[in-house]
Amino acid sequence: MDKPVNSGSDVSRVQTTETTSMSNVQTAANTIDQLKATNSKQDRTVNNTSNQSNATNSTEDPLAIKKAIIDLGKKYGETIARHKKASAEVKKAKRSEKSHKEKLEELVLKKRVSQNQSKWDSYSRCIRETFELIRASEEDIKRALETEESTKDDMETAEPEWKFESMCSGEAYYKNGEWKWRN
Repeated sequence: MDKPVNSGSDVSRVQTTETTSMSNVQTAANTIDQLKATNSKQDRTVNNTSNQSNATNSTEDPLAIKKAIIDLGKKYGETIARHKKASAEVKKAKRSEKSHKEKLEELVLKKRVSQNQSKWDSYSRCIRETFELIRASEEDIKRALETEESTKDDMETAEPEWKFESMCSGEAYYKNGEWKWRN
């Protein structure tokens, strides 16, 4: 078999939105039990004399497992990069809105001070345009915040998938603040 047991399966996905650590442990235990049952069935079809699960009699290629874990790690890294980019877009949109509001305040002040009717009309037009820019900036902020939230959710989903697969496969472990590969 070239594919790891959990490639693309919803069974291995661990959701992290406001769950307790106990429910995460229970979910992980249930997933491991399901994987053992699936692997055990596969073992029985290949060799009827063996009743051992895949955990003790691995039919998976260790390099394929390691590749799948590396792919999940890359996916996690990509989600982090997308989240950082989305956060930067939010900051950029907020700066734009702030500068437009400052410009609006300046135009309103100039309009109040102006004695000339033609300048007063010009300021009124500029104020309307600035209001439109502020509304557009508010919409940009709203979209950027939605994108940021979405990428945050993706990131929070990708992280436990990667860690779960790494730890459950036995190919990687966490020690002294670092993930290490078993040889």
